[in-house]
Amino acid sequence: MSSFGEKLKLARKQKKISQEALAKLVGVSRVAITNYETNKNTPTYENIKKLSLILNMNFSDEETSVKSVPIVGTASCGACDINTLQDLTLKALISSDDWNMGLYAVVANGDSMANEIYDGDIAIIDPNIQLQSGDMVLYKIDDESAIKIFVNDRENNMYQFVPYNSNAHFKTRSIRLDDETLFERLSMHKVVQVVSIKKNNRAARLKMIGR
Repeated sequence: MSSFGEKLKLARKQKKISQEALAKLVGVSRVAITNYETNKNTPTYENIKKLSLILNMNFSDEETSVKSVPIVGTASCGACDINTLQDLTLKALISSDDWNMGLYAVVANGDSMANEIYDGDIAIIDPNIQLQSGDMVLYKIDDESAIKIFVNDRENNMYQFVPYNSNAHFKTRSIRLDDETLFERLSMHKVVQVVSIKKNNRAARLKMIGR
């Protein structure tokens, strides 16, 4: 079995990325990359995630303290839309301490949930956690799929899914609990972790302030 360092070096060369270039992308020194490739040092969990995204690497549990989570589709963080993910082989990484068999992940579309989730970020979802008002959730109704804040509105006998940033495009979705036909088609699972893809999201920040 190849070592972590051997796999890293092979993946880097296949992508035709120098150690210096990879070091800049990860935010470490070239010496650190050399040490990773020669198994003198193991990357931190955060750097493992960066290496995985940059090089599209897969890691075994024996080599690192992370496990992979399948990315099963996309979810709107804007107007409701359908799954537009084309590459079904993508995976996200999570610490083995936080991993369980039921976890899955989706790619966020839109900025209605900024500053917690930006367009292109990966949301890791746990379907086994009991939801409470204020949780960030992925809800689905048929082909409609969106990430919003869950509110259990007992006074009005409804569930509400509320975006952080409300406007004509980012709207609250309300589901009455006595609407049995719709309620039976509803699923909702908690977002437990967000993997930020963009190292420094200046463009998203400027977009949010209208500049």
